[in-house]
Amino acid sequence: MNHDSPMYDLFDSFVDVKALVIGDLMLDHYIFGEMNRISPEGPMPIVDVVKKENRLGGAGNVAFNLHCMGATSILVSVIGNDIAAQSLLKVMQQNEMNTSGIILDIDRKTTVKNRIFCQNRQVTRFDEEDKLAINTKLEINLINLVEELIIDNEPNVMILQDYNKGVLTKNVIKELIALANKYQIPTAVDPKHKNFTEYKNCTLFKPNLNEISTALQTEIEALDIEMLSSAAITIENELSNIYSVITLGENGMFLKAGTEINHSQGIKGLKVYDVCGAGDTVIAVLAIGLALRQNMFMFVEIANLAAAQVCQEVGVVNVDLRKLYDQVSGIKFWD
Repeated sequence: MNHDSPMYDLFDSFVDVKALVIGDLMLDHYIFGEMNRISPEGPMPIVDVVKKENRLGGAGNVAFNLHCMGATSILVSVIGNDIAAQSLLKVMQQNEMNTSGIILDIDRKTTVKNRIFCQNRQVTRFDEEDKLAINTKLEINLINLVEELIIDNEPNVMILQDYNKGVLTKNVIKELIALANKYQIPTAVDPKHKNFTEYKNCTLFKPNLNEISTALQTEIEALDIEMLSSAAITIENELSNIYSVITLGENGMFLKAGTEINHSQGIKGLKVYDVCGAGDTVIAVLAIGLALRQNMFMFVEIANLAAAQVCQEVGVVNVDLRKLYDQVSGIKFWD
């Protein structure tokens, strides 16, 4: 990195971030192969497997992105006590990530997303999972564990990453945000359709265009600033959040903070291989901005570049901090 760049001190301060990431942890299992033959058993291609790979998915991808950007991340989730869970813990340990927040439940099946890729193209995906909400006992255990981790580690941001797989129940959401506010920790939320309006009093709320359109039962246009602003106001009236970020896919990102708004344009000319995991990258970058009490309009621009970067890779990947720094350096941000 160029030490003379005005962005150097900012990126260097990422190491000061301590994040609690709470939500649905999944195992992303990748099978990479080649298709050169048709099966004699039916009109279908045969995949000759070349390699297999395990990666962290869901909230795990958020925590790993933070880790790769130099921040300290502690992941809290409930997974099964099965082979997939052991694979997840192994990946975390190999990457020197903290596993103290992982609760194993013998009655639960760890979510596994199996993806088959051939010639850099996803051919199919098959999932193994339970989507049932965690029971009351596990809710209490998780909430108590989070408070212990807060006291022991003094995090400066909390991320709630919801994939509707059952970890973030209504009660858990309510209690975790209450804990964060009690200890004066800003919260960044990446919601899904279920429990969309349960995140009252969070700091930053980041739905995508589809999620907010569904929640408000209105087809919101990605480039209609007035509609986006109106949607953000509706959400803020419901949740009392400070920042509303709406991700717009290829059309970039929208941010409303108080009376100020900004539309960060999509990056043109990208060769997009896979959009999976881009939202995880965005919430990780935005959480860093919150933790450092930085200008969130600037961090939306940085998150936009980070999302564009990971979309150019196959599968769920982490952001490359050096590449991101090179992209951001030289851009003049407003005060």
